[in-house]
Amino acid sequence: MNRLIVIQLLMLVCLNCKKKDSLKNNLLKEMNFYQKENNINNLLETDKKMYAKSHYLIHFDKINNDTVITLTLEPMGIKMENDDSIYGIYENNIIISDNKNLGSKYYKKTKHKLNNYTTDNIFISDLLYPVWIYQIKNDSLIILDKVGGNN
Repeated sequence: MNRLIVIQLLMLVCLNCKKKDSLKNNLLKEMNFYQKENNINNLLETDKKMYAKSHYLIHFDKINNDTVITLTLEPMGIKMENDDSIYGIYENNIIISDNKNLGSKYYKKTKHKLNNYTTDNIFISDLLYPVWIYQIKNDSLIILDKVGGNN
């Protein structure tokens, strides 16, 4: 009897790990789609010096009781006001902003080469890239909206 309970618990843990990996893989897949539609190299070709700190941003937030994720391309550097909530740099210039630790189980917290993307200058640009908005529900990624930019 005890052996059966242990086996069931192990199966439950394994299923839970697969759900987290599945969400992580889906998030990376969506970011790859976003990157294909909003290529950072096109921005760099316009003015490599001005947009040298451009990056993709995955932002985790809580709206009502829902965990919401936004994907976007940031043409300027990132201001490190709250150093503890910015993670990266991940593959293909991806930075994660997660000041409430909502997505920490879906990514590895790392602080690698962030200095290449930080800035002290506040520059207001009218260049806006599309924002893709998702909700995490039962460890699944559900698209809520794709808001177009003016690029």
